[in-house]
Amino acid sequence: NPTLPTDCASFGASCVQGGQAQLPVTDGNLITGTSGRYFAQEVAEMISWSLDRAAQPPSPCSIAVTELDLEAVTLPPAGPATAGWAIGCERSDGARAVCPLGNGFVLVGYTFSSPAGTCDLLVVRCDAGGAVLWARAIGGPGTDAGEGVCATSDGGIVAVGRTTSVGAGVDDLWLVKLDGAGNIVWTRTFGGAGPDAGFGVASTTDGGFVACGRTSEGIELPSDAFIVRVDADGNELWTTKIGGGKLERGHAIAERPDGDLFVAGGTTSSGRGNYDAWLVALSPEGSLLWQRTYGLGQFDVAEDLALMPDGGFFLAGTGDEDSKDGNDILAVRFDAAGTLAWANRIGDRMSFDYGEAVVPLDDGGYLVCGARNAPSTMRNDAWLVRLAPDGKTVWTQNLGERSENEWASACCRLASGQVVVVGHPLSAGAGRA
Repeated sequence: NPTLPTDCASFGASCVQGGQAQLPVTDGNLITGTSGRYFAQEVAEMISWSLDRAAQPPSPCSIAVTELDLEAVTLPPAGPATAGWAIGCERSDGARAVCPLGNGFVLVGYTFSSPAGTCDLLVVRCDAGGAVLWARAIGGPGTDAGEGVCATSDGGIVAVGRTTSVGAGVDDLWLVKLDGAGNIVWTRTFGGAGPDAGFGVASTTDGGFVACGRTSEGIELPSDAFIVRVDADGNELWTTKIGGGKLERGHAIAERPDGDLFVAGGTTSSGRGNYDAWLVALSPEGSLLWQRTYGLGQFDVAEDLALMPDGGFFLAGTGDEDSKDGNDILAVRFDAAGTLAWANRIGDRMSFDYGEAVVPLDDGGYLVCGARNAPSTMRNDAWLVRLAPDGKTVWTQNLGERSENEWASACCRLASGQVVVVGHPLSAGAGRA
């Protein structure tokens, strides 16, 4: 871009052209990041952390629970979707994760619909027909949001995310346990003085929970994957960090029946590209057993992880082989020892396609949800992709109005065998998302 040096100078920033992509930096109210598809998530997080740092400092007594009266709008069926609902209030609400609970499901995400108008953790319980049983906004004066959720053995749920309303630092990994009626049982924060966040959570066979995310000692410093294990009451059993001096993050976590733990995410410390999909194996005590990467070029990252009946793993995410065209849904299969079985990319050359979550199917195949941004519309549509057991595409389906933006963030399978997909619609509902 020939005008980039002049544009940067007009904002008081320096422009360095060529060479390696650089992590975003902040200087007062100015944030500078590498242009192009480099560290896009880190640039957005830098902006968020800088705004949060200027907001009200954390207070250990600042968390409140608000019961929400959400409006539910029925959506027409589309393709394989038999029913749909847009659930929210007049302000922005979005779902980031979902898990089955009883005969229905629970979704977590973010909401701006609480009386204070700040971003809070959103938790909504629905029956199998999509009717809202209860909805809660949980948060304080800062920014609070949910990124992952799992069911508990006693009929409740544990949500993981981030909070600036409580905790020790700029941002902290946040665990919240609720009973089946939506009442808080306990909350815990983990992290230091720098930014920390949680993205995935899973129950363990001992009745406790494991969570994964990212941690850093400072806003402009490298990050590590952050793994936390707690007992059934939320008491810390151990925490560990895994990294290589650059950027690492854990997006999804699961426990195999033998007790070993597995984390999927992204790394820039090893592999072939700017970012590579990353699979890490840990012992039940948190010791590193092995790690694997997969990538072909510019950007590959795993967003979700499914354990398979043969002990192997399926990773769903996003891949960008060539910065000159769009990106694709990334599907990667490893065997039980972490050996690559196959990998596939699903998408058109000039479209921007994103994989967010996966549900294994009875025939050995997979259903992946995410989003597609086609050049003809320049807007996002929620996108479903069904894959055969060997990773080949069986069918794809767009969901949503092409005049608006939609994004499918997560999916899960109910007790009935149906699959629920959740995310952010702008084409229907009471609010902005």
